[in-house]
Amino acid sequence: MAAILTPEDLRARCKVLACGCWLWRGDKSTGAAPAFRFPPLSSNVSAGIAACWWALGRRPLPGEAWHVTCSTRRCMNPAHRTQGDRASQMLAAGLKRSDQTRLRMAAGRRTVGKLTDADVAELRACGDTLKVIAARYGISVGYACELRSGKRRAVALARDVVVTKKPRRRGRYEVEQVPALFSALRPGEYLPGETALSMAYGGAR
Repeated sequence: MAAILTPEDLRARCKVLACGCWLWRGDKSTGAAPAFRFPPLSSNVSAGIAACWWALGRRPLPGEAWHVTCSTRRCMNPAHRTQGDRASQMLAAGLKRSDQTRLRMAAGRRTVGKLTDADVAELRACGDTLKVIAARYGISVGYACELRSGKRRAVALARDVVVTKKPRRRGRYEVEQVPALFSALRPGEYLPGETALSMAYGGAR
């Protein structure tokens, strides 16, 4: 069997419908999407990969999908395929992700920068349930719990809040004063640090 190099070669292996769709007449024993040997890439490819090669001269990039735009699910006509991603592919096929899948994807994408500081402050201040919060911000219930409990985003500030540095507490004793405290000690004698310093310099006993 001759190799498929061009869209015309592919068309010759398909049944052409009146609507312009091409139906694959090759091996269908696997039950998966039709694939054929494609010498430019030295491998078996799907119609989407071949359509990308013929349009752009490369394989699809990670996350890229060349899906059908017609109503024929496995149409092989490269003119009936467009560049998109998994989301647009599912939309074109009329598919919908389950709630569990959406939550799992949200958990996989979550990052500290996804929510603003104002969002986190509002999240912590509201009295809504974690499930409601997760749906509102597009995050998982576990992540919402971590944000509200403070395990994530230790500092969350609302807008117009001015952050100031906490002044550093000045030490009670000067360094130069410490040697004088121990100068009167005889060999083998010592003073408990906290007690000695507090008594010598008027600290709390």
